[in-house]
Amino acid sequence: MIKNKQWSCRVILAAAFLLPAFSFSCAQKSRYYAEIKERKIYLEIAADPESRSMGLMFRDSLGKNNGMLFIFPDEEVVSFWMKNTFMPLDIAFIDSSGIIVKTASMRPHDRTPVGSEFEVKYALEVKRGFFRENSIGPGDAVSFSDSVMEVEPR
Repeated sequence: MIKNKQWSCRVILAAAFLLPAFSFSCAQKSRYYAEIKERKIYLEIAADPESRSMGLMFRDSLGKNNGMLFIFPDEEVVSFWMKNTFMPLDIAFIDSSGIIVKTASMRPHDRTPVGSEFEVKYALEVKRGFFRENSIGPGDAVSFSDSVMEVEPR
């Protein structure tokens, strides 16, 4: 009996450690994605005030082809900072027609605002270096999966 209880505890502990890794791998196959220059980025969506405010704070990693897409109800000038964000990120500001109007790199914990300078409908955060490595910048077109276009921002 005791041996089985110990085994059960080990399985539960193993599951507790493996679950975040499993969740991460599922995020890579998200139904939400964007494509830029034939490069697919699997997305988490931030379309309400709470999720836009939290963003990628308190995380220590992001997959190579993963990102967070911030969707705003209306086009507006927006700014981001890196308070409580532990990893370096790149950000692309995207207008309602899907064109990148600005990109920037952001440092962990930096409270200096990084602004879009133009009215945008979307902001896309990815692992730092992604845009440079893929020659992505202002003027490039972003296409979104139909599932992204169905999200109703508030």
